Amino acid sequence: MAIGAVMYMHGFSYGGYILTIGFLLTTYGMILWFRDVIIEATYLGHHTKEVKNGIMMGVLLFIVSEISLSYPYFELSFIQVYHQLLK
Repeated sequence: MAIGAVMYMHGFSYGGYILTIGFLLTTYGMILWFRDVIIEATYLGHHTKEVKNGIMMGVLLFIVSEISLSYPYFELSFIQVYHQLLK
């Protein structure tokens, strides 16, 4: 998908097609993965207490990482607006 995006942005022929194929394959893989997780959790009962704790910890770490990566950008934009107001 990334190669298709770069090719599309640089105007290569068939870059859009490669980007679309990469997007569709990624979406298809996500659908299959979520389907398997739902089947394992709902119908098969494979999610034990340890697995549930691991999933919860993974989601928590993802949220913390997104906050820690996004905070500097919001802070920078706030500082720029604040300094423009002081001028």
